[in-house]
Amino acid sequence: MRTTKNTNGYEYTNIDSRINWIKFYSQYIKNPKPCGKDKMHACCPFHNEKHPSFWFNTKNGLFKCEGCGESGNATVFLSKIENISQSDAYKQLLALAGIDTEPKKEKTVLEYSIEQYAKEKCFTVEWLKSELGISNGTDGAGKHIKIPYRDADGKVVATRKRYNPSVKPYFKWAAKSRLCLYGLWKAKDYTDYAILVEGESDSQSLWSLGFNTLGVPGATNFQTGWTEQIQHIPKLYLHQESDKGGETFIKQVTAKLYDGEYQGEVYIFNLKDSGVKDPSELYIKQGVDATDTIKAAIQKAEKINLQEVAEDLPELVKGMPVKLREPNGWRLSEDGIFKFDKRTESYSRVCRTPIIIVSRVRNLETDEEKMQIAFKKRNRWKFGIFPSTTIYQSRNIVSLAELGAMITSENAKQVVLFLEALEAENIDIIKEVPSVSQLGWATDKHFLPGLGGDILLDVERSMIGRVQAYNKAGTLEDWTTMMQKHRQRNRFRFILAAAFAPPLLKIVNQRIFFIYNWGGSEGGKTAALHAALSAWGDPDSLKVSFNATKVGLEQTAAFFKDLPFGLNERQLAGNKQETVEQLVYMLAEGVSKVRGTKSGGLQAIKQWRTVIIATGEEPLATDSSQTGVSTRVLEVYGRPFDDPQEASDMYPFTAECHGTAGVEFVKRLIEFGDDNVKKLNRAITKELKAYSDGISLAHIDGISTIVTADILASIWLFGEERSEATAKAISMGVEILKSQQTSKERDVNENATQFIIEWILSNEKQFTENAKDPRFGFVERGKYYIFPSIFKEELNRNNYSPRKTIKYLIEQGILPDKDSGTPVKYFNHKPVRMIEFDFYKASKSKADNAVDGFITIDEDDDLPF
Repeated sequence: MRTTKNTNGYEYTNIDSRINWIKFYSQYIKNPKPCGKDKMHACCPFHNEKHPSFWFNTKNGLFKCEGCGESGNATVFLSKIENISQSDAYKQLLALAGIDTEPKKEKTVLEYSIEQYAKEKCFTVEWLKSELGISNGTDGAGKHIKIPYRDADGKVVATRKRYNPSVKPYFKWAAKSRLCLYGLWKAKDYTDYAILVEGESDSQSLWSLGFNTLGVPGATNFQTGWTEQIQHIPKLYLHQESDKGGETFIKQVTAKLYDGEYQGEVYIFNLKDSGVKDPSELYIKQGVDATDTIKAAIQKAEKINLQEVAEDLPELVKGMPVKLREPNGWRLSEDGIFKFDKRTESYSRVCRTPIIIVSRVRNLETDEEKMQIAFKKRNRWKFGIFPSTTIYQSRNIVSLAELGAMITSENAKQVVLFLEALEAENIDIIKEVPSVSQLGWATDKHFLPGLGGDILLDVERSMIGRVQAYNKAGTLEDWTTMMQKHRQRNRFRFILAAAFAPPLLKIVNQRIFFIYNWGGSEGGKTAALHAALSAWGDPDSLKVSFNATKVGLEQTAAFFKDLPFGLNERQLAGNKQETVEQLVYMLAEGVSKVRGTKSGGLQAIKQWRTVIIATGEEPLATDSSQTGVSTRVLEVYGRPFDDPQEASDMYPFTAECHGTAGVEFVKRLIEFGDDNVKKLNRAITKELKAYSDGISLAHIDGISTIVTADILASIWLFGEERSEATAKAISMGVEILKSQQTSKERDVNENATQFIIEWILSNEKQFTENAKDPRFGFVERGKYYIFPSIFKEELNRNNYSPRKTIKYLIEQGILPDKDSGTPVKYFNHKPVRMIEFDFYKASKSKADNAVDGFITIDEDDDLPF
């Protein structure tokens, strides 16, 4: 083993190969990652940062932060992070390496006797022996005195051994000791008062002066059951020492007296004016003259109300979110969690981080119960909600280290024991609070964000960024002033109103739908989306890309629930129309897929009710789209802004002014009442139906919901009169309604039939002898016989369902109602199944939809003449 000496002559040992530096540093930094040969980096523990600039060497333990400049070896690191001397830090590292550098010392046994004790405390040996039964004793730890504790009948139930004060610990309890009040055998004679002190020597000093006294064997050891033994004493005087132990003594004794329903009067006094800590010190200093001093102090004693004292809990750690009682045997402070060591009769630290239980959390959706904990790190309280299996299992609680709590595999068990004791001690203080895991309506009167009351939001860590996006910036007045000047354009007004519609869906029983604003680039579509989302929070953080995964979109929709879902740039989803339509169906379904868990169970199914506000440069639904897609989408074609500069100005404005309008809208909505909302919505729906020639009921219902939201927002937020708000909103709704496709235009089966007609007309040569390979089929008596493989391939290639189309054509009589529309025909003298397409009936079906004998055609239609 190589050793060196520093300038002070202290001998150092090379411990590099004996310590796992990755494990060592991982106790103090989060998630270290490799960053080169023999190096790992992470965020610096000495200053706040988001990107790692701290690194350490895995071979020799050297470290450096490129951000704040802290550097050195592991000794320097440990001394700084633990706030101890480098000498003590090095000793800890030696212990970690398994190296004992201390020379072995012969055990020194210090004697202690009644004579020494009597001299220290100014008692006579005879009185200590005859009156109190104190005797000398010897054990493996050395010579000591034995102080007997007797019960009310005078029977010895416990013995406390007191060693030379130079020995640590200098107190021990004999085996099978059963604690009780010291002097309990005297208590039956205390009919007028008693003084309660901590320990034996204070009791003995006061007995010598003639005072009724009982001693508590330790500041934290008073038990509720002892109250019954002193219930007959009408007055108790509690002596409070001037140190932390004195505070603990008063806190513990008063709390237990209150719990034990003590009926007498309680007073607190101290001896600060005499310049001493306790009665023993006063007796040593003044002798029998201390009698008058004690009487004077008792005259000044302050009477207390046990209930008030018990309920007026001290703030153990500055800024605690809830005041709690310290459990017996534990201490909590700014410096962490400490446990009482009965062997040394002192407190030792088990965790540098003060951690408390704030509340028990019950989820309103699942009835699952969790625990909300808080811990203090760098003068800031951090909060988290965790299952009980995380908080009360040592192998799981170490996960709190990821949030910054200094919990390791070494101290995890002790932290769990502390939290168990803390909850048991404060079962009456730690309240149960409701929680939800989704935003929006929590109850009929509570809505998140902003109006949740005491309801907590319990979300996965991956969603914390979304939660933080629902913040407030700027004023509602500034926001409404900016938006009002753009609401004169119906497209912008409609998109903005869509932001207020999601909270209405539950009330009016409206299903989920899309608002899809599309058109050329630089039309302000995304700017309008930002404006809409800014009603609730920071739009840049709230909007979601079409390029997200399906699972990610589903989880985000479930989290937003009753809030608008902003989906930007449809073109990012790629060219596969089928993928886009699956996304529309998935989000419009409003319920998550059934998925398994790692443990073999099922994940909780989440539901949502939202309006998806989406943007893109091309239509969301095409001629080949299923009818279900079209009915779920309200398309708004064109620019929401006339001036590109106005659209550009919307981005910086909403970044600095957001999050005020949505909460105010829901607040007024709750006051307005569900019945009034339903009544207004029914009236709007009836009005719009007058303009709905050929428009689907799904589109009418969706637009009615947006118009209802616009009327309410106009009155509540923009200060418009009801008549004016209603007229403008209906005008907007009618304009959007008339721009939607009619049922005929939207029917995918008719579109498929038209496609087949046009495909045949544009490929007539492929049905003749002069066809180029591959030949499509042949014509016979006005009917086109088409090879099934080619027919289906063309339908698939243009996103039509062959099976659904064939069924429709059979129902319309365009294909024969036998052999699934594919009778056997002879081609080149061979029997072949062919699609028998009756071109005349198909064309006649088209003509039946003509107006005044003419068929409406598009300019781009291929004509047969």
